[in-house]
Amino acid sequence: MFLCFWLYADDFPPRRKLPAAKLRSVLEDMHTFFQSMPSHVRRDEEPARTKIVAWISELASESELSQPGFVVQLAGMVGEWLTNYFQCVYRYFIFLVVVDGVYML
Repeated sequence: MFLCFWLYADDFPPRRKLPAAKLRSVLEDMHTFFQSMPSHVRRDEEPARTKIVAWISELASESELSQPGFVVQLAGMVGEWLTNYFQCVYRYFIFLVVVDGVYML
């Protein structure tokens, strides 16, 4: 199973802030992905699902006045978490490939 989100460079220019609606959309896509996993996999990914639900809830409850700074901070946390998650999944994938005796990467 692979986690796949289509993020285009045009959607996230380097000098503009990520709009709250775009962050909400990414978080909802992530939630849908984790929610659609088979139940035995979903149990293993419960901490990730819980974190995503918490982020969606925080984003929805944030007032309009404080939202821009909050969105920037939350987007940074999500990006850092995704980077760590992908590194962990990649290491697990490499482990499975080596254990199975397949060395094609």
